[in-house]
Amino acid sequence: MRMDQRIAALKDELPVSVVQNSGVFSVLSIGIHELTEEQCGKHFPVLKSVLFQMLEQEEHKRKAAIAASETEAALQRILSDPKA
Repeated sequence: MRMDQRIAALKDELPVSVVQNSGVFSVLSIGIHELTEEQCGKHFPVLKSVLFQMLEQEEHKRKAAIAASETEAALQRILSDPKA
């Protein structure tokens, strides 16, 4: 399978940002196999930016999930003994 086909096949298991930006992986694959060093250098700033944005989105989701879990646990403690 090509990279875009793999990502489409695994879309339910991958972060949304990876699925939405699947084209970046095609460019990376081409860069590894076909592009010259000069061409890779030309594309690097944009690819780096996309990858960092994807990582930032995932980190934000991870932190939001932790905060939600902690808030839920604190609420459950209050509900179990509101006088404490």
